[in-house]
Amino acid sequence: MGGLTGAIILAVFAFIKYKRKKDNTPEADERVKHNIFRFSAYVSYVSLAVLFMGIFIFSLLGAESVSIAYLWIFFVAYIWITGIGTVIARKR
Repeated sequence: MGGLTGAIILAVFAFIKYKRKKDNTPEADERVKHNIFRFSAYVSYVSLAVLFMGIFIFSLLGAESVSIAYLWIFFVAYIWITGIGTVIARKR
């Protein structure tokens, strides 16, 4: 229920922002979109490399399994880093 409420609130904010805009200029030009795409690609590649290296090191140390909590922490950190980096890249 909370996800639906959040989606409705975001939709209302997007609609208000769309209606308040007076000109037809886009929010971001091609350079910004290219920079955001490039940043997202780099973060994805680096995070996959870190994940595989971490699993490799865990297996070298003799661990038979990796806790799901560590994987969730890594996934949430990846989402946060990507989101914050995208906002920073969009503002430049």
